Amino acid sequence: MAIFYQVRENLVAWVAIVISLFSFIYPLYLWFQGPDIKFFPPKEVVFHGIKPPGNLTEVVTISAGMTYINSGGLNYNGVLMKESVEFSISGKDYELGWLWFGPFVYGKKMENILEEKHTATSPVIINGKSAISHETFFSPRRHFCAQGMRNCDNDKIFLNWNDFIKKLEVVTILDLTFKTEISGHYNEIAHCRVEFDAYNIRRLKNLKYDTIPCVPET
Repeated sequence: MAIFYQVRENLVAWVAIVISLFSFIYPLYLWFQGPDIKFFPPKEVVFHGIKPPGNLTEVVTISAGMTYINSGGLNYNGVLMKESVEFSISGKDYELGWLWFGPFVYGKKMENILEEKHTATSPVIINGKSAISHETFFSPRRHFCAQGMRNCDNDKIFLNWNDFIKKLEVVTILDLTFKTEISGHYNEIAHCRVEFDAYNIRRLKNLKYDTIPCVPET
């Protein structure tokens, strides 16, 4: 009987040690892990032709729903610092940067988006064990060109809307790459593909915007 009690006491002691180690190691693991944020590509995107300030003609802009999940611990938050979308068409690369958060309300002719419904983009906190979603409007953003810098032409970043429509009549598929910067430490990248048919192109011509599915690439 004495042996039984001794074995039981030893077992209880070992269990207590294991629990103590776990209670120390698990928070340490979470601390090293930090925020664990995943970005999911939008299921559909909106292409619109809008005149930016100072431009005489419409240029290509995009809006899309952006979703993030932070699987890190409750106190391990991350900060969304930047969003952008890139694509290539007819051998030229274009990058659009975040400008507004939605919701967006469109006028009948899409000359502009009703401004009272959206807000300017800014860093967003993504709390641990949570998810966020918002609609982002992406627009061409001018880059800083130092005096004398070669191959720095800000006009190249703007894709004329009518030229875009003409290109779509030949190139009917666009691969979009969405990039996000999280807390300045790492980037999340997601890809999706948009296919344009005659109906989409007709709407883009007549309405200056259309919502089109964007199929995630695996």
